Amino acid sequence: MSRESWSKHDHAFYLERAEDPVPPLWYRVAALAYAFHAENGHAHFERGEVCRRLVRVDFHTGELLKTSASAVNHAIGTAIRYGSLSPDSLTSRLGCLVVPMRPDGLRGHIWGSKKGNPWDPCDRHES
Repeated sequence: MSRESWSKHDHAFYLERAEDPVPPLWYRVAALAYAFHAENGHAHFERGEVCRRLVRVDFHTGELLKTSASAVNHAIGTAIRYGSLSPDSLTSRLGCLVVPMRPDGLRGHIWGSKKGNPWDPCDRHES
């Protein structure tokens, strides 16, 4: 495949995947990042928002349940290991999921996002 090959993705499509309680949680948390990222690849969430968005189903009762922070943090780690999230992604408490960069580390690989520009700093990552 050519290195110049690229495509855009639909944020709404990934939001549907993130909010579907059936796929594995690691996939859903990565889909949430793709649904909300700015052009710098960072998707910000309020405290507890990631857990609330990633509800799960109790298959015995049919009840929708909030996913625990520890389960979300484990899923973030799994998505990072699978290459679906950047290692720069932070815990659910700190609320910044980051889509992976190109293998050469160049920024500016995301075009057509809802907001920002590829070189915007992330206030959640500043010390």
